[in-house]
Amino acid sequence: MRKRFICILLMLLIFSQSVFASELSAENCIKVAVIDTGISTRAIDAEHIAEGYNYISDNNDTEDKIGHGTAIAGIIAGSSYAVLSEMVNDVKLVPLVIQTTDESGKVQIGDTEMIAHAIRDAIDIYGCRVINLSIGTTKESKLLREAVEYAEEKNAVIISSVGNKNVKNPDSLYYPAAYPTVIGVGSVNKNGRVSSFSQRNKSLMLVAPGERIWTVSKSGKALLTSGTSFAAAFVSAAAAALIHTCPELTAAEVRSILCESATDILEPGYDMGSGWGILNLEACLNRE
Repeated sequence: MRKRFICILLMLLIFSQSVFASELSAENCIKVAVIDTGISTRAIDAEHIAEGYNYISDNNDTEDKIGHGTAIAGIIAGSSYAVLSEMVNDVKLVPLVIQTTDESGKVQIGDTEMIAHAIRDAIDIYGCRVINLSIGTTKESKLLREAVEYAEEKNAVIISSVGNKNVKNPDSLYYPAAYPTVIGVGSVNKNGRVSSFSQRNKSLMLVAPGERIWTVSKSGKALLTSGTSFAAAFVSAAAAALIHTCPELTAAEVRSILCESATDILEPGYDMGSGWGILNLEACLNRE
């Protein structure tokens, strides 16, 4: 199992040098919305960042003041300091800021209405086919549910982390991961075992590397981190790769391919510990 998992991880790590190696024109590039804390241009090359929006400040300032969004971006699109490096011009990250700090350093977090608004804008204004939401709320919301349904209608794939509270709150469901058309992602360690912190419930669809993951900080330095947030970023990158190779895929087809090609690790088929299994980029891209 460990050797197989390492092979899968290596495929993920060379993702940026293989799948995204070709040059695409601006109108054909895959846009990935990162609904998070923004993206630092000190860490991620500006040429890989498209125009986005700051919903907290109500302006176009999407520089990351916290670091979480930059770490997610470092996994999806790479940087010179991240493990996934040398991503080129066929993916553009769209930073949509729903969490930041004010001038005093106090954290400001958007509500579910703001997240729902960002999802719709990611599709209608920014043309994103993939939406990464490494965030979650335990409160179900009509507006959020309708935004997720709208994304499905428009063939935009939403990937969201399932949460890191399994030890203390194992029954907690986090939205939007818990919605059936969202790919809820949990974490596994380097040995392919489900991380102790990763939620195990019906919100889970896939697991991906989420422990001791190298990415990049907002200052542009190497960052070692853990969490289902970062596992979700790997799946967002894989979803972008699938759409890159086959743009006519529907959101439902992308989900199906990712799940059917996953490496099963616990009970045969689906289980609430590991979903359909570990993300397997090689298998999903080489499907017949």
